[in-house]
Amino acid sequence: MHCNLRILNWMQEQGVVMVNEALIFTWGKEDVEMDPSQPLISLAHKLYNGPLLGTLMGPIENGIEYIVRDAIDYNIDGAVFWQTNACRQSGVIHTWKEALSEKVGVPTAVIEMDLIDTTSATYDQIKEKLEEFFETLESLKEGV
Repeated sequence: MHCNLRILNWMQEQGVVMVNEALIFTWGKEDVEMDPSQPLISLAHKLYNGPLLGTLMGPIENGIEYIVRDAIDYNIDGAVFWQTNACRQSGVIHTWKEALSEKVGVPTAVIEMDLIDTTSATYDQIKEKLEEFFETLESLKEGV
């Protein structure tokens, strides 16, 4: 990850808890059954509904369903999406951001960065954006 994980270490020092990473670790449908009489078809269904394929290449509604469910289950205060502009999967992030806002009322921050080229967004720039977002979350908590 960007900045040799320094930003995640800093977030941990601020008391931030990350509960999920939606692009890779959203496991898709849990009820995909393996049919021993059709092992290849069963495996194809399981892989299609698994990580990456199920959330990024399948219907966008799948990813929305999973992140909204996780937001409710984990009772999250906010969401941070790491947008790597060179990665085509990042396109789904804005749709997910809208879904979290409309369906659950969860504020989100989209942090643009690059996994390789750290000049696209420096540690200090990312930290500043996150500080602003955390201040927003605190003000929302105080308003409740």
